[in-house]
Amino acid sequence: MSRSPGGRRWLELALAAVLLAFLGLLQRQIWWSRDSVAANQRIARRIRGLEGRLRADRFRDDLLHADVRNLERGRGALAAAVRYNLGYVRPGESFYQVMTEDSTSRGPSGQRSRRTARDPHTRPSSPRGKRS
Repeated sequence: MSRSPGGRRWLELALAAVLLAFLGLLQRQIWWSRDSVAANQRIARRIRGLEGRLRADRFRDDLLHADVRNLERGRGALAAAVRYNLGYVRPGESFYQVMTEDSTSRGPSGQRSRRTARDPHTRPSSPRGKRS
């Protein structure tokens, strides 16, 4: 049983066509499927952006945790925060506010916001010179 040269040629072409079709299917998976190269690159860019936001959020969270630990450790830090942020003055203490030329040009009250109303370098004084 000898094969004719035309039959062998047809078999080679059919095999080449099947291999090319298989290669085309593999390329389709690589470039156009849900898990394609382009999709993976988009996901990688999104991950890098989210990691940047995560670093910023972790930094902010670390600062907040440090503030909480500081407030938990001592009443002095809590009292200082209340005095500065809320303008707390204990009974029997006197509060002195230093007005600068800049603050008098703001208006009749000299205040723009609660935070700028106090000079951070002034301290309330206790009646007998004691600090608490």
